[in-house]
Amino acid sequence: MSFLKKDIIWLYNISKSCIGWKNERPIRHFELLKHIKEERYDIAINIVNKIKERINEENICKVLANYEESIISTNMKKLILKYIIARRDIIVSEFEGGE
Repeated sequence: MSFLKKDIIWLYNISKSCIGWKNERPIRHFELLKHIKEERYDIAINIVNKIKERINEENICKVLANYEESIISTNMKKLILKYIIARRDIIVSEFEGGE
């Protein structure tokens, strides 16, 4: 295995975000969303509706436009935009079905 591949695998393994509580196994971001939906849908749905309304292509592009090409390339901005929109869509779809 090459040095670079080992570094990428190591980085991937340590960068997985896990959230946990005492006496429970750590969970991933989307598992957390399911947990919140089951336990506190009444509060979370208002936040999800704000995410749906405010995190859109236009607003993301406005933020990304603040960064010069030398800091974030055009291709990277496109990737960031697609990534944020995809995450937003997953969050919204998780809650659209109701409780």
